[in-house]
Amino acid sequence: MLLFYQDTNGEIGYARCDTTKTLPGASCWRTNGTFASHSTERTQLAATSLVWETRMQPQTQLFYTGGEVRLLGTNINDQSDPRIVEDSINNMAYTADRESSLAAYWPWLVCQSPNGGLVHVRNNPPANLDPSASWGSFDIGVTALAGTKLAMVPLSTNYTKIADKGGYAVFYQGTDSRLSVAITHLNELNSSYVQSWPTTLPSVTMPKRAAIAAFSVARPADTQQRVDTYVLYLDSASNINMLYTDSSSGTSTTAIWKTTQPVALRGVDSTTNIACLTMATSARDEAGNAVMLEAASDDTKCFLQKGGALMEARLNGLDWVVETMSIANETVSKKSSR
Repeated sequence: MLLFYQDTNGEIGYARCDTTKTLPGASCWRTNGTFASHSTERTQLAATSLVWETRMQPQTQLFYTGGEVRLLGTNINDQSDPRIVEDSINNMAYTADRESSLAAYWPWLVCQSPNGGLVHVRNNPPANLDPSASWGSFDIGVTALAGTKLAMVPLSTNYTKIADKGGYAVFYQGTDSRLSVAITHLNELNSSYVQSWPTTLPSVTMPKRAAIAAFSVARPADTQQRVDTYVLYLDSASNINMLYTDSSSGTSTTAIWKTTQPVALRGVDSTTNIACLTMATSARDEAGNAVMLEAASDDTKCFLQKGGALMEARLNGLDWVVETMSIANETVSKKSSR
């Protein structure tokens, strides 16, 4: 597990959690320092994992905004030499609005264009879904609040569905500052498309450009490969609220959206960003088998800042267990992007 940040010098760095090399009761997090990039003081970050056959087990894809608001990428793969290389998206000359946030889940990336519209960028693999050096972009037809934070989640446990139309959702603030969501191409999908939850959300108005994060987990015992989704957002009192889907009715209909304000997520830094982890999926692992999205587990985590310190929050039912991370607080600035 990798956590990316921008330090006080504007450099991009990351910390790694490796439980296989950690003694019982000790923190799994170790800093790995910074690496060469084209970051600026306004850089925004989004990271996702790519799992494919034997050569990507996994590969971490970091996307970020660089000079002239170029969409850029860096790959981290422990099986490669060198381990850290620039991504093929750097050859595409894609740009975003200078205030744009980023959100990603492989093979998708979403940003905001200068006209306020949301644009997705997709890796264009061949029919067998082998990752490629080719990319394509598409205006998804949504106008959002300028500078809105963005959060992306997969809408199926099956990667072949995630990589297709209707495979992801993006959460954002509308021009009225309300929390909103879009599923691309939803009106074009036929009756065989299985929708995990409704796109009509409870009315939630947030401070402009407030932090938003989201993640999906497999819906328990669901034969239609649907997901449950959780959205965290910051309110004007510096409390993190949670919007989540309740699929406990066990019916064939889509889930119901509910809201709560977890006690453990109150009183965070007003400038915090929030980063949440959705586990990786793939059409082919090293044995040639599909990797399905997992149900909620101890790896269902989010990261935030409180009192200037990095905090790790682990989902426990509808509650959260929050602990201060042991990586040095001075490594990460209060305005860091994660």
